[in-house]
Amino acid sequence: MEKMIDYPTDYHYLVVKPNYIFYRIENDTVRIIRILNEKQDLLQILFGISSISDEGEKDWDRDEW
Repeated sequence: MEKMIDYPTDYHYLVVKPNYIFYRIENDTVRIIRILNEKQDLLQILFGISSISDEGEKDWDRDEW
């Protein structure tokens, strides 16, 4: 996920349309962090980074995930 958002994180994600499951691997455990719907502003919710520019356009394309 770090390469996609250019922000340091140990989160991984799994797409189960229409949802994204965000998780971390901690030792021998997979810890589910959050399950979000594709309509939600994922970056804002998880990292406080807006995916909407000042003009109201998305700065990234979820289809690239």
